[in-house]
Amino acid sequence: MRVVLITGASTGIGLATAKELLKRGDFVILTARKESLNRLAGADFLKKYPRHWIRPLDVREAQERNELLQMVDMEHGRLDVLINNAAVIYRAPIEFAYDFECKEQMNVNFHAPLELIKASLPLMRKSGGGHIINVSSAAGFMAVPTMGLYAASKHALEAASEALFHELAEWNIKISLIEPGFISSDSYLKARLSLALDRGFHPQTRNYSMQSNMITCLIERATRLTNASNEDVANQIAKVLNLKHPPLRSLVTLDAKVFSFLRRFLPGRIYDRLLAVCLRSLRSQVEASLTAPLPGRMDDLRS
Repeated sequence: MRVVLITGASTGIGLATAKELLKRGDFVILTARKESLNRLAGADFLKKYPRHWIRPLDVREAQERNELLQMVDMEHGRLDVLINNAAVIYRAPIEFAYDFECKEQMNVNFHAPLELIKASLPLMRKSGGGHIINVSSAAGFMAVPTMGLYAASKHALEAASEALFHELAEWNIKISLIEPGFISSDSYLKARLSLALDRGFHPQTRNYSMQSNMITCLIERATRLTNASNEDVANQIAKVLNLKHPPLRSLVTLDAKVFSFLRRFLPGRIYDRLLAVCLRSLRSQVEASLTAPLPGRMDDLRS
């Protein structure tokens, strides 16, 4: 029976992964910030699987990370799997991104996972090995307007994971990146809009409003049309955990596979032009929808 720690386990991919691993017989430690744990209170599926813990964890707080791992060591004496899933998404034009927004984006998506990995390694060595899953995104290898902060955090996580993949191999500690694209979930729609865009603190932020609307439209369309789900990502994580020699990167959704193929095999200049053409086409569609006298179109776009 593996001991598995999952961050951001109160909803979305984290919750779906917890359900899947509990079904497979693992002892799962579900963690989330205190204010999010009420989502798990009385959850029916947890009643079927007594081999679990629910623990508060703000991944940004060193004391909480260390106290939790000390508790795991005292009670189990081992940690076999760490799944870094907790993340936050900021939507912001780079020019007007506030300092606290940049820091929060990197703290949650990059610094906190690395610190949790560093704190977990002694336990994994004690167990004779382990497996670290870092939940990334297609944004880990590409970026679009107003999503630069999020993409930067995932790019950084991927670079660190690639180094760790080689650094930790001699201790039988595996590193895997899970890279989903769009899934049928509201995670992207719940992105935090930068204060500069949300309140229009600077007159020039109006120049970015169309780009923001454009990406909102893209996200809404993609999440509505995709067949991929949180459960699909959870199944992929479970499969990777059972591989003797897991790959560093696992692409989950069709769009992520297409984007990755284009990024890897097209010459850079052609890829950049292709993306620019696609974005211009999307912008034209959004502009047309904003000017068309159709009831409900404006509300639909901004919802």
